[in-house]
Amino acid sequence: MESGADSLTVALADSLRLVQYRLSNLILEGPGEELQSYLRETDSLELEAVALEKELIVRSERYRKQKEYREISCSTVSSLLPEGSILLEYVEYTRYELAPDTSVSCMAVLVLDKDTDPMLVDLGDTGRLNIFVDQYHDHLLNLARSGAAPTSRDVRWYRSISERLTRFALEPIKSLIRDKDLLIIAPDGALGLISFSGLMEGDGRYFIERHAIHYLSSGRDIVRYADRPFSASGLFALGDPDFDADASSRLSSLMIPRDTPLSSPENKMLALRWSGSSIEGLSLSPLPGTRREIALIVQRWKETSREPAIECLGPGASEEQLKAAIHGHRIVHLATHGFSFKTPYQHALSGYSSRSGTAVAIDNPLLRSGLFLAGANLVGRGAGIESAAEDGVLTAYEVSALSLDGTDLVVLSACETGMGAVETGEGVYGLKRAFQMAGARIVISSLWRVLDTDTADMMANLYRNRSESIPETMRRIQNGKIEELRAGDLTDHPFHWAAFIVTGDWK
Repeated sequence: MESGADSLTVALADSLRLVQYRLSNLILEGPGEELQSYLRETDSLELEAVALEKELIVRSERYRKQKEYREISCSTVSSLLPEGSILLEYVEYTRYELAPDTSVSCMAVLVLDKDTDPMLVDLGDTGRLNIFVDQYHDHLLNLARSGAAPTSRDVRWYRSISERLTRFALEPIKSLIRDKDLLIIAPDGALGLISFSGLMEGDGRYFIERHAIHYLSSGRDIVRYADRPFSASGLFALGDPDFDADASSRLSSLMIPRDTPLSSPENKMLALRWSGSSIEGLSLSPLPGTRREIALIVQRWKETSREPAIECLGPGASEEQLKAAIHGHRIVHLATHGFSFKTPYQHALSGYSSRSGTAVAIDNPLLRSGLFLAGANLVGRGAGIESAAEDGVLTAYEVSALSLDGTDLVVLSACETGMGAVETGEGVYGLKRAFQMAGARIVISSLWRVLDTDTADMMANLYRNRSESIPETMRRIQNGKIEELRAGDLTDHPFHWAAFIVTGDWK
């Protein structure tokens, strides 16, 4: 909530957060034996959330601006682009044909820069694109599951997939982007699931070797980032959660005063209890490499900054701790397992048994992705019976209700945090979008599982030279990894370095 908000606006925002937390918990709990009662309660909460959001738009400057950002012209956007950059905004649309009476999903790209008139280029039927993206992700996820380094055969296979994606998404506008230092990309549909940095040009070089690449959820965000609000202070770093930590050990690790009332606006969410889960069988493996990652980041932070740092590990890397202490930090770094499910017809943790055996459609895409935190393995085993305990499963919907005004950067160093439900015209809804909705200006997320030992060094480099822009930093890190692999006579497959993408403000 913005500073200076009146008490009624603050109360409305608090009420919206509580409704979102309750709805998120209900979805994770499942319907149990009373399906109709469950559906009535979830529908009622969804309607209540919509009503509260509408009232906040009227009363709150922050919510009102979110609506105003939808009414922005191309000329306004292009005037705010940085020098040497070009904006590529992809738009998925439906083309209707009368004879015969059919509809086809298609993609176009709007091209904007400071020097030329806007140009809209039709890219054609997305049927081929969706096949290419499926092949792309299957290839990278199979590499992640195998745990083996990519071979020269993997590089050849990747190159064939990359060439198809490049021909569809970039070849038709190649002449427009050739001389640009920075490509600002607002993907839509399935394009939100690929890393443009790792796509290959005709000569076999990767796009990141010629261009810095940055992402936006929408081209309109450029106007929002022209406003420079206050920055908060300090680092909040969380990693290596103890997924088997019970509620008492999590609560005893909280780094907030023990007499802090749980009903205060900042900590109301701690009063939500787990009331019996229908989800069972989670078995998340530890992430010891993320402890090293957090240690490196905190060390680098202390060497270069006078701002404070909070370090949350083991049972302290909990949902309770995150919700209590994440607010008011300029940098947030979260290193843990993430999850994402593509369709609304999977239970929130598909693959785990439900007591009722009832499959429930989850229509809200923000309820289909999230993070696993301390205690998540105990879901369905009485993990949250104790007072004020959470379940250890933080959904994107809960994230969207956090207050992250003043947070400049959120780093999601987790498995597949950049993924989410593909929504036509809205890009990819998931964790990165949720953190932006909460107020974060920049979100770094991953599109596939990266070895945590490799991630530690890569993430620590983020904080090495903070005089650079974010696109310059990511380009330096990725090109450095490419050079390191080539010098070691290893394959430079993008699996090693292209998983992380940066969305939001480029400054």
